Amino acid sequence: MGARDTGPVEVTGHVREVVSGHGLGGVAVSNGEAIVVTDADGRYRLSIEPAVHRFVFLTVPDAFHPEGIFYLPTDGTRSHDGFDFALAPAPERSGAEFTLAHITDTHVVAKDDGRLGSREKLTEDLRTLVAHAQPDFIIASGDQTNIGAVAELEAYTGALAGIATPVFTLFAGHDGNAERFAAWEAGRSGETYTRNFERILGPTYYSFDWGGWHFVLYQNEDFFYSEVEQAHKASWLAADLALQPADKPIAIVLHEPPARELLEQFARHGARLLLHGHWHSSKVFSYGEMAVASVPSLSFGAIDTIPRGYRLFRFDNGRFEMALKTLPTLAAPVATTVPGLQEGSEDLVEKWRALLPKGLHRAAPVVFEDMILVGLGDEENDGRAGVYGIDAATGAIRWHCQTDASVKNSVAVGDAPNACCTAVSITGSVFLIDPATGGLIWSKDLPGHPLRWLYTSPVVADGVVYAGGKSGYGAYDCATANELWYTELEWRDDWSCYASPMVYEELLIVFESRRGLLALDRATGTIVWENKLAVDYQWASPILVDGTIVTGGDPGQLVGLDAVTGKLLWTRSLDAAPYPTGIASAGNRLFVGTGSGEVLCFDDGDDAPLWRFRVTDDLLDMTPYARGIRSVLARPVPFGDLVVAPACDGRVYLLKQSTGRVHACVSFDGPVSAPVCATPDGFIVGTYRGELRAYVFRDKGMPQ
Repeated sequence: MGARDTGPVEVTGHVREVVSGHGLGGVAVSNGEAIVVTDADGRYRLSIEPAVHRFVFLTVPDAFHPEGIFYLPTDGTRSHDGFDFALAPAPERSGAEFTLAHITDTHVVAKDDGRLGSREKLTEDLRTLVAHAQPDFIIASGDQTNIGAVAELEAYTGALAGIATPVFTLFAGHDGNAERFAAWEAGRSGETYTRNFERILGPTYYSFDWGGWHFVLYQNEDFFYSEVEQAHKASWLAADLALQPADKPIAIVLHEPPARELLEQFARHGARLLLHGHWHSSKVFSYGEMAVASVPSLSFGAIDTIPRGYRLFRFDNGRFEMALKTLPTLAAPVATTVPGLQEGSEDLVEKWRALLPKGLHRAAPVVFEDMILVGLGDEENDGRAGVYGIDAATGAIRWHCQTDASVKNSVAVGDAPNACCTAVSITGSVFLIDPATGGLIWSKDLPGHPLRWLYTSPVVADGVVYAGGKSGYGAYDCATANELWYTELEWRDDWSCYASPMVYEELLIVFESRRGLLALDRATGTIVWENKLAVDYQWASPILVDGTIVTGGDPGQLVGLDAVTGKLLWTRSLDAAPYPTGIASAGNRLFVGTGSGEVLCFDDGDDAPLWRFRVTDDLLDMTPYARGIRSVLARPVPFGDLVVAPACDGRVYLLKQSTGRVHACVSFDGPVSAPVCATPDGFIVGTYRGELRAYVFRDKGMPQ
């Protein structure tokens, strides 16, 4: 079978068990398009076209592992027969109880650039993961390298050699970009860009069995394959799923989030679990009986500012539980003092503390009458996502309104006399809740549900809820739940962005990452104005100050726009900070948190900051594409003559508005990445680890 052979040929082979030498029947063997099953003696025949069927590979069954590798190349170095495989007994793969760690998007580069992954960082991270979680195996769901250069792929496999735990790797787009870009530069398109990956790691899609489960690693970025190979890939998937008994639980691993057609295909075959990466974000929801879960990058902070880490699954007789794990782990509380800073103050008193059912990530608590309303995420899919009503006097939970998935940002409260609470889930469901009782009044699915990626808060005005994200916004009548309008803006919600809409007079002003700011007519949803700015998903929510929109502009800038026209009024430099993470105002001052770990104060039109304050080292790596830095993610909140600034170092700093000097600081056992909530006599703080504390000032809120 030489290189000149391009037509179909028939190959034969034998799958045997190495200890006894006997053939193994019922083993699935594939050329990447068709699948055959070995006979009782372990033999098979398979037709291949060497130009496109580059491998013959097995679905390794329970209780075995391949002696060597599970695939053989069809590159002309072999005769038509003798495509033989040997499987060795592996009792550890047969038990009904086992543990899986899901990692993704390590973006390994050949030479450490200080930003992305590297062989050394990945080796360290994998060893930490294995030491803490002790998984039976690891699945890496793609983009394990940055461009798929051979040197990067070798660095990745070199890191895998640092642990004994089996790692199953899926090809994804970044693992083929070097080939794709080279082809484009040469004027070629429509090819397959997987050769580097295949040279180092083998087939780009395959399946295996473990502990009674069938795991399918399927590449769903079709544009990395020629049209012929796209069809072969789809045929293989259909054949693989069709081979599985009706009672066998199936887990699917993709790289990109699934399109609805794939979700439906997997659901028809009874898939129980679907894992993916790509978004560098955490999202969990149920699609019928199937749990769908993504995971942030192992190597650096996620785009949604979830700490870098992995997702751990514990399987037991067809059932499973999941937990999102962080790297590094927080094994002990942080130090309670900061050198040179006062811990607490004589006029600041802790009123109460409570433990939330989940950690508070980016959603600021909201005051409603005698309650605190909190939107919480659920990265375990255990039913605790939603909105919680908490007694403002004691911290006790009064009610919980469950949502279909995580509520990633703050709730919004409508005005009396028909007060209501509204929240948006990450999947794109809008919920209207009775804030007094927690009773659900109605819920509405936005277009695209449950495949939306919504990190925005809704806004309520004049009996209408406005909700959405980058791909589009809708208006819904509070009384009837009727959709008044829906405006499509982009084709999807790229990427996880917390910058939320706001109402100004008859306009709904929305932030569109990588596009700019837009104003929609509140009555019709039509675009009234648009200002194109180089804003990105990390940027803070804009605020309104006396008819001026204050927002991050081009990188390193803060800008003011006229709210009526969208025209640029002024620009200020953020003094080397790349972007604002939180913006607030008090009097003539603006307070800005930054991704470089600073709080800046601008005074009444001055171009340069009046003062700047820098926090200490982050406890967890939460800032996108970073590890081991200092950062502020939460919006600073003015209070009296102070500004209250939470930070990822696990502290809340009370800074003097006039000078930026520390009046006091309070320490916690985890990052504080959500803004505090001001109350009449103090403020509420929630931490990433789920602690909620209420503080009051002795003189009812006016520190001297």
